[in-house]
Amino acid sequence: MKRSCGFVVRILSMILVFALLCTPLSVSASMAGAGQKATSGIKAYGCDLSFWNVGGNYPDYSLVDFDALKADGLDFVILRVGFEGTSSRENAIDTAFLTLYERAKKAGLDVGVYFYALATTYEGAAEDAQWCIDLFKEHDLRFEYPIYYDVEDPGNGTADRPGHKTLTSEQMTSLCLGWAQTLEAAGYYPGVYSDYEIITKLQPTYTDLYDVWYAYVAYEEGVPEFIPEEQDHSALGGLWQYTWKGTPQGTTGETDLNVAYKDYPSIMKANGYNGYGLTWEASTSLMPSYADFNLYSYNENRETILPTYHEDGTVTLASGVNSAWAWPAGFATLAHLVDLNETPLLKLEKSGAAHMNAVVTYLSADGIYKTVNIGSLSNLPNSEFDSGDVSVTVDIAAHLRSVSQMPSDGILRVVGVTYYVMGAKGVAATLKTAQFVAPPVPTELMSAVYAITDAFVSHVAAEQTVASFLGGFENTLGVSVYDRDGQKLTDTQTVASGMKACIEYMGLVLKEYTIAVTGDVNGDGKCATLDARAILEYLTDQSELADWQVLAGDYDQSGELSTADVREMLGFLVI
Repeated sequence: MKRSCGFVVRILSMILVFALLCTPLSVSASMAGAGQKATSGIKAYGCDLSFWNVGGNYPDYSLVDFDALKADGLDFVILRVGFEGTSSRENAIDTAFLTLYERAKKAGLDVGVYFYALATTYEGAAEDAQWCIDLFKEHDLRFEYPIYYDVEDPGNGTADRPGHKTLTSEQMTSLCLGWAQTLEAAGYYPGVYSDYEIITKLQPTYTDLYDVWYAYVAYEEGVPEFIPEEQDHSALGGLWQYTWKGTPQGTTGETDLNVAYKDYPSIMKANGYNGYGLTWEASTSLMPSYADFNLYSYNENRETILPTYHEDGTVTLASGVNSAWAWPAGFATLAHLVDLNETPLLKLEKSGAAHMNAVVTYLSADGIYKTVNIGSLSNLPNSEFDSGDVSVTVDIAAHLRSVSQMPSDGILRVVGVTYYVMGAKGVAATLKTAQFVAPPVPTELMSAVYAITDAFVSHVAAEQTVASFLGGFENTLGVSVYDRDGQKLTDTQTVASGMKACIEYMGLVLKEYTIAVTGDVNGDGKCATLDARAILEYLTDQSELADWQVLAGDYDQSGELSTADVREMLGFLVI
């Protein structure tokens, strides 16, 4: 992107390149096909274009012949969709973009895009991504290649525009995550474009999950052009820009050329990214748990398609469906009354290869109908239940408390439960159960030894092991102890003030209590002179104490801190 962006790339030594290519990179993609690591071997050839390639502000579209490009062996083009203006600091569309897009598609070339960025923060990148999303939807655009963020701005040395190479590794990673996560949430496949210096700043929180387009070119006099078949840069990303001096048939002047190490068109179409919606050409079946479920399905135009009911209880939906819904009869009336004090959990089980999710609609504490997404609460990828057999239990009561929607009487008035399925050709999913359940473990701690409130366990003796501490409760089913860093303790480790006693079930923390060990004000598990000093500093207004520290310092268990606690602690220590 030399001409359009003033891009400058340093020549890397062959030793550095060789060392980099020999370094393995980990992959844990959140989107199918995503992540920095690509399969070795060239999958496609292409070029990248902007309005500079057709004359800039005075365009001559005859300067690019897409049919000739395709005939010369190119498979794709990456078009500049827009940029942030250096003076206005407003986003603007590349004036040639829509015309180039239309002509490339007409010639049968696959298309991706890039946006030239000036932003240096997560929030700025997210705004750029949303600008692109709005443009894509406004013009109903589809892309077979990723949506790239071009982070190569040299800056001007001011605080307002420092340049991307001045960013730290953490800042660059945060910037690129703002772009990627915003696009991903809207169903688009993101990527980042830049050179070695910037690309290698990106941390695994980006590179393990999202794509890279890597620029490494030979541009100095006497340096031979790179031959992509003789080098493999797949370890750096899915696309390699290997020259700015390309002269393919169909362009005038020098053109940027690239090779792809991934079959991007297949990734986009198979997974419904970048405007390609998933459709079913085979039947999908749902198995309602109750007879009063009416099933409806819709095609892409939101036209109702009547299902076919079978004797085995399954329902087949027509082909071309992109969403399937199962609603309780009488959606506008109360379908369930759930006592969350007795059954605070919702359990959903499904089988089959497709994604399935559930949304609970309820009457909120302030009298408004609201929904809660079970996939989001379960923290599964993309807020959807993963492929295959899945059993998920979520704590509905805890969620409602966290959003201040827990009904005062504890009764959840469920208006409806919506189940939907997403899958590709030939897949199916079956809803097995969806029910509110009571946890098989006690949801409150009880003890004749300790003082227990809604948030604290106090009157705990110092220098106790976890096993000894748990022995003071009437029932320890599902109870674990965690230190202040969130690490689970073993039975032989020592309990200290500030730690948590948690009641757990299936990975859910149903209730947590902060532990206050008597005399252990500083949280090291012991009662010592340092703890007495901490109380004195608190009493003389020299320091502040957290609630658990106040409880721990109440050595005489009078209900408040005083010099009497200090005297008793010091007397105990002298003895």
